[in-house]
Amino acid sequence: MTFTITRAIETLSDPNVQIEHALRQCLVVAKRIQSDPMVEWVKGELQGYGSPDVKSPNYRSTLFAPYRLTFHGPMGASLRQSLSRSDIPESLRVPAEADFLRQPVAEVSALTRDRENSPELSLPLIWVDEFRRLGNEGKAPRVEMMELASACRVLPRTHLEGIVDRVRTSALELLLELEAIDPSVGDVGKDAEGTRGEARSVSLQIITQNIYGDRASVVSQGQVDGAASVAIDARVTPGDREGLLDAAAKLLEPDQVADLRQALDEDGNTVGESTRSFLTKLRDGAAEASGQAAVSGLTALLTQFLGGTFPW
Repeated sequence: MTFTITRAIETLSDPNVQIEHALRQCLVVAKRIQSDPMVEWVKGELQGYGSPDVKSPNYRSTLFAPYRLTFHGPMGASLRQSLSRSDIPESLRVPAEADFLRQPVAEVSALTRDRENSPELSLPLIWVDEFRRLGNEGKAPRVEMMELASACRVLPRTHLEGIVDRVRTSALELLLELEAIDPSVGDVGKDAEGTRGEARSVSLQIITQNIYGDRASVVSQGQVDGAASVAIDARVTPGDREGLLDAAAKLLEPDQVADLRQALDEDGNTVGESTRSFLTKLRDGAAEASGQAAVSGLTALLTQFLGGTFPW
């Protein structure tokens, strides 16, 4: 059987698949494990970071982009001059906190397809007029006998390609980490006959404050087959194995926690073969007792706990 995560990984790894199509498969996984930060990041890349209140990721910064000025002079003379950010009067520099590409990743990818030219962002005429004024006052670069006619910022195609590659690689690394813990995370349950079964009355919400941060906070509420709702509030910190086991104790029986402790001992306090074997046995045993739908929620939670404790 091919798992959802496996298909998403194969799509992201295929250079012939456009990044936006690959990210949609990543969105399926994020939605199914109900990881809000992962959903937010993927949707940001797919839809763009249009709102000025939403900070674009640092890898989308355009602070590096040079300014290209075009001067016109007598007899139809023309001169192009490239200036770095430090060469531009401070009052005319785009503020650092706003100097990001906010377009959807599909648009960024499309800009890289012109193999001859790098894309340009035209600057408004009011910017050009102000630059002329500062130039006449000796506060900005100028060319003798010539006047600034237009200005733009140049986005090197190689940098845009790097942004797209960074998005693809980040999504791929995240899915590979999830797959290493449990390749079935994010799959919809199937009944014993192999056909798609009902979703049952399972509702799971996982909220992670920061996927790659120093701390991960996981909050879950769920109901399985009419049982009373349960709420779990647990925090795990990278490297804190005991914190992980305390969190797992809220989900597992004491003997299962002991088995998890032993598996981590055998793997050297990381997610290795013994830990993955423990998860497989846990999943198979729980599926027999309470059905695949309930196991999906349990596995997703343990995956979040393990990923937050052992992000490496």
